[in-house]
Amino acid sequence: MDQDTTSPLSIETRDRVTVIHLHKSVSQSQNLAGVEAMLLDAVDPLEHPKVVIDFNAVDFFPSTGVGVIVAVRNKVAEKHGVVALAEMPELIEHMFTMTGLTKVMPRYDHLDEAVDALQVG
Repeated sequence: MDQDTTSPLSIETRDRVTVIHLHKSVSQSQNLAGVEAMLLDAVDPLEHPKVVIDFNAVDFFPSTGVGVIVAVRNKVAEKHGVVALAEMPELIEHMFTMTGLTKVMPRYDHLDEAVDALQVG
């Protein structure tokens, strides 16, 4: 998949699982509200969404971005769906663990593992 490195994210569907790839530029985005709107727009039309957020290309994630992920998780939960986190660098994973978010969003070491888990679940 080609990634537009100027965009903070890209979205693809893999066997009914929506995969949101966060790009490195998400950490530099001055407009997290715009990022949040893009993410919510992606999950809004889905019925019982299964979403994986891929952190593979992100080496820094602002603490304010955690609120964006929570908003997406809450929207998906309202629709009786699930959000999983994949390929989180250690520091980002630590931030999500310390806030308790890994208790409500499963975390996977590999993107394919996350997609496979949501396909079954």
